[in-house]
Amino acid sequence: MAWKRFDILDHVKCEGINDFIEVISQAMERSADVGVLAIRIGKMGLINSRYGFVFGDYVIRGVGLRIRHWKL
Repeated sequence: MAWKRFDILDHVKCEGINDFIEVISQAMERSADVGVLAIRIGKMGLINSRYGFVFGDYVIRGVGLRIRHWKL
């Protein structure tokens, strides 16, 4: 399944994994682009990989309009 593409502004702040998932979910609802998942939030330095994004101790994957996350 193709990744959705998101563009999230630098000023978005997330206080934890739940906020992060909420921000991505909202972005997914606004986006119809299909392609490489692209997320950049401030200076968090999210790591783009073919498996998802690393956020702290979590890996985030977008599948359709759902978010899957799990601890590394």
